[in-house]
Amino acid sequence: MNTEVSFADLTHTGTTVDANYFPLGSAFIAAYAIENLDNIDVKIFKYPKDFASYLDETIPKVVCFSNYQWNLKLHYHYATRIKQKAPGTITIFGGPNYPVDLAEQEQFLRKYSAIDFYINEEGEIAFTELFKIITESKFDLAIIKSKAQKAPNCHYLFKEKVVHGEPLPRIDDVNIIPSPYLSGLMDKFFDPYLNPMIQTQRGCPYSCTFCYDGNESMNKLRRFSQSRINAEIEYISERRACSGLSIADDNFGIFKEDIDTAQLLAEMKEQYNWPKFIMAAPAKNNKDRVKEIAKILKDGFLVGAAVQHTDPEVLKNIKRSNISTEKIVALTQRTDDRKTTSFSEVILNLPGDTKDKHFKAVLELIDAGIEEIRMYQFIVLPGTPASKVETRETYGYQTRFRVLPRCFGRYTGFGEEFWAYEYHEVCVASKTMPFEDYLECRKFNLLIEVFNNGGMFQELLFLLQRMKILPSTLFKRLWETSHNNPVFQNLYEVFSSDEKKNFWEKREDLESFLDQPGVADRYLSGEYGKNQIMRCRSLALIEHMEAIAKHAFKNAKQLLIENKKMNEQLDVYLQELEDFIVCKKGELLTLNQPVAKMFHFDFIKMAEKGFNVDPFDHKVDSGISLNFYHSKKTAGDIETYFKQFGYSVDGMGHFLQRQGSMNLLYKQVAYS
Repeated sequence: MNTEVSFADLTHTGTTVDANYFPLGSAFIAAYAIENLDNIDVKIFKYPKDFASYLDETIPKVVCFSNYQWNLKLHYHYATRIKQKAPGTITIFGGPNYPVDLAEQEQFLRKYSAIDFYINEEGEIAFTELFKIITESKFDLAIIKSKAQKAPNCHYLFKEKVVHGEPLPRIDDVNIIPSPYLSGLMDKFFDPYLNPMIQTQRGCPYSCTFCYDGNESMNKLRRFSQSRINAEIEYISERRACSGLSIADDNFGIFKEDIDTAQLLAEMKEQYNWPKFIMAAPAKNNKDRVKEIAKILKDGFLVGAAVQHTDPEVLKNIKRSNISTEKIVALTQRTDDRKTTSFSEVILNLPGDTKDKHFKAVLELIDAGIEEIRMYQFIVLPGTPASKVETRETYGYQTRFRVLPRCFGRYTGFGEEFWAYEYHEVCVASKTMPFEDYLECRKFNLLIEVFNNGGMFQELLFLLQRMKILPSTLFKRLWETSHNNPVFQNLYEVFSSDEKKNFWEKREDLESFLDQPGVADRYLSGEYGKNQIMRCRSLALIEHMEAIAKHAFKNAKQLLIENKKMNEQLDVYLQELEDFIVCKKGELLTLNQPVAKMFHFDFIKMAEKGFNVDPFDHKVDSGISLNFYHSKKTAGDIETYFKQFGYSVDGMGHFLQRQGSMNLLYKQVAYS
């Protein structure tokens, strides 16, 4: 008789599908177990509702749960209920959301006592070896623990002590892991809400202290065969139900074979109109290869460098080295045949950061031509070098706790409803960053999200550059004047109020608040638990686009006057450029209302040359009428996005956080 084993890699669904991608990590372990164990029946789950229905019918012998910051509490609720209902069922957790210090590992296992075993680091071989030990003991935990029997990569509590199994070496040939796609394990997850996820290589050669893969054990790279990668992409293409594809590599483009992967994806897009966008972390120091991939994939791929910071002291503190600013400029420079979006990332309040350093880092990237700067808070992740006690003390972390956006909901288990939520720890101050400066940096990040990201005013920035005015000069002015602008005064107030009420100084106080009657409804209604920056950015672009454009152009004109560049003709062009941007990039949630407007500049020809032209070479004195619209195909694509993410201000915020490129939402332009 086969043994029933379930793998839960659940996502919260309280307000929307949060972790909207296939459960690849769990599926790898399940596929390896099926290949290497006899008499095992495997079930994999992503949605809590499906998992609850399954448990109503079958309680498996072994239940496995992934452990990420976005699903630990949800999984632990199910684990405790399973242990209450069937104490003999064995619960196994595994994943990166686990401490690195031995003392903290012990605290974790004591706190989450319904966990029978924890698998640390790679799980495929470790789970299989643990399962063999479990079956040999006839699924009797007492037998295993009475012997303090060790399983590789496995930790558990016994007689007030943690038993640590010997660490396994990394899997050298990852191709021994069967493909969960080609074996059919992933077929049930092709739906309109989950993006397929593939992995072409494991490991990361860098040692960033804030990242899970910054640990030494992950430094060596292992790559899946190109034939396997190709077969998976073709398999997914034929069954796709969602718009995007996630590539779970830390450095896509680090291998020369990644060019082949990009070429196949471009072929699939031509044949199937999929993937419309690709979520991947580009290789950090392979400029030419990443640029070639971007040329192949065009609008479906963000090209750039995730620098995290540009200050030498901060980079030294986090054990990171970056490519130079000059190389970033070369990497992101547009050409007529590569129309893709450039991006970079900056993390606020890393060790040694200051307000001035943060502003400088962001403005340097703007001057480098980055169209999408993702500015993150420093999340102190368990299991990373940055989370160690000595590191906290060295840099004087001051942290606060908040519920992860969208990671909460009401669920059922064995007919009983429960409220589950996830929270994380954010560094909001340090020895070098007072809390007041941190708050100013967050407001500045909101301003950058609104005015820079998505290439919102890129055409204006190109003009200023032709006039020898750096883009950063405009953004400094926008920041200074935004505090007197009614729209931004309101946005800052909404943003600051939302941030304040969503953060708690002590973990225990947050948990106490979350367990109070009625609090669940306040999160589910949207009063609490949103992504503050993405929500305010969406609000600004959807409800205040004209006022935002007016603020941008007013400040640009003032800079041109101060630099003695302004004249009547340029004033006319600037007014028409402002109208052009509002017509093309405004009304983002309106799909079936085309707009026609008369201009005296041929913006279509200028766009074909990336607006890197003299506008007066394209002046049309007699006037030219332009139509702004969504084609039937584009409108259908956008409907698909918002079916997946939600048709609202918050849905827009979720879309921007997960996918990033606003270009997919802008109207097309044609001559009337």
